[in-house]
Amino acid sequence: MAMLTTSPEITKKHMITTPNECAPTFTLQGLETQVSSKQDMVRTGKYLSPNTTDVYNSWIVVADGHGVGNIIDKFKKADWNAIMESENTMALIYKMVGSLKNSICDGTTLSVVKITPEGIKCWWIGDSQIRIFRDKKEYWKSNNHNSQNNKEMERIRKTNIKTEGSWTLCVLDEECLSMRRSHYFHHNIDGGIEKLAMTRALGHNNGVYPFVESQFITFEKDKKYSWKIIVASDGLWDVIGEEDTLLLASPKTTAKYLTDLALNRWMQEWIYVEPFNTLPLSTIKKDKMRMKEKIQGCGDDIGIAVWSDFA
Repeated sequence: MAMLTTSPEITKKHMITTPNECAPTFTLQGLETQVSSKQDMVRTGKYLSPNTTDVYNSWIVVADGHGVGNIIDKFKKADWNAIMESENTMALIYKMVGSLKNSICDGTTLSVVKITPEGIKCWWIGDSQIRIFRDKKEYWKSNNHNSQNNKEMERIRKTNIKTEGSWTLCVLDEECLSMRRSHYFHHNIDGGIEKLAMTRALGHNNGVYPFVESQFITFEKDKKYSWKIIVASDGLWDVIGEEDTLLLASPKTTAKYLTDLALNRWMQEWIYVEPFNTLPLSTIKKDKMRMKEKIQGCGDDIGIAVWSDFA
């Protein structure tokens, strides 16, 4: 049974408390659906920008834990309001991870976003991806730290890390599912081998290249663009295809809608298409001999946050 929870409410300190204060010109939503290991985490919030009385910064944190679970549990108990208001956000996060003396077989992905009047600051590690849309079109997305990332694969080849061939899900459309080539990485952690589908992650005694990437997207103040940000764990992205881009970019597509969509796709029956198939999908769908089948397992945890400034 899936368990749906909302991201914890922001504290009164961060909420509008008097009629004289202007409402923020954005929407911010966060949802978790704990389907399997219960290690996804979503936190969202807002706070007054420095030296202002009516301008708010907002923030998003999405993490997807794996392994033992001590790191994600520590994240879930953290004071994210204080961490995100700090100018040393990532330093505080690294300190929190480092406070666990032994994190063998324990790690997490992490995506952090701060939205200020100047623009959007992003940090990420692992495969909890950030996607940014401008005027209902995809504008930028973070590059996952896995075998689909050519720069990461080049870095891996220069190390002694061994790889193991694998497969990962590939959604072709709302009815058809295939698989694409992937890899596991054999990370050497304190003399032992931990096999992960990611080239970077937090935890694991800092043995899995624990360095975040970052990006800053500037708001062009002389142009009136509409922006939307979706930050989510692979529980969403694994069941989203290229044809879903317009849906993702739509102002009407909320965190709740995406959570329900992902959960339904994990549970639905699919037409399986072989990876090297050359037939059009329309032809495959007309083949009455093809049986539909469910994805093996009970699905994945889903963590999603959405920010937008659509009027």
